[in-house]
Amino acid sequence: GQLEAEELKEFHRYLELIAHESSRCGQIVSNLLSFSRQKELERRRVDINDIIRSVILLCRHRMQLQNIACDEKLDPHLPEVTGDYNQIQQCIMNVIFNAMEAMPDGGKLTLKTSFEKKKRIIQIKISDTGCGIPEENLSIIFEPFFSTKDESQGVGLGLSVVYGIIREHKGTIYVQSELGTGSTFTIRFPEGQKDF
Repeated sequence: GQLEAEELKEFHRYLELIAHESSRCGQIVSNLLSFSRQKELERRRVDINDIIRSVILLCRHRMQLQNIACDEKLDPHLPEVTGDYNQIQQCIMNVIFNAMEAMPDGGKLTLKTSFEKKKRIIQIKISDTGCGIPEENLSIIFEPFFSTKDESQGVGLGLSVVYGIIREHKGTIYVQSELGTGSTFTIRFPEGQKDF
């Protein structure tokens, strides 16, 4: 009768909720795993320009669809970094994805690499002309579980994983942002050790 149909509907709703939540939990768990896997870094020489080019290739289609122009200013004489290729790639990809998400109506993504000889530091600047980050969020965007996305889009472990990996590589990341103008993420890594 009527009650059964109602109950069935309710049951169906619960099932959907369970399916949704478990896939979300799976995502959180895999992020947490990559967060905790940082102990065993696979150290080798890594070419940052190489990584940036590979990420651009992966994102090229989405950039075209979203009407995002990409400006590469990669220093051809950039020294290598010592570290885990996949993790550094994951970092840069995360930051570039965030930049693209900040520009849903198109814009310009600028990727710049440079070398500070005196400090022996490799610097990566990733800038977008997107919506910017409100001041009250600037200090907390690298904290686990911070997210501006609604529940259905997943959980904000992205930048905290980025932060963890960069710190593990003895690097730093900071952000400058202005609402409505865009954001610039600056990542710095020490030059690769000669004797690792």
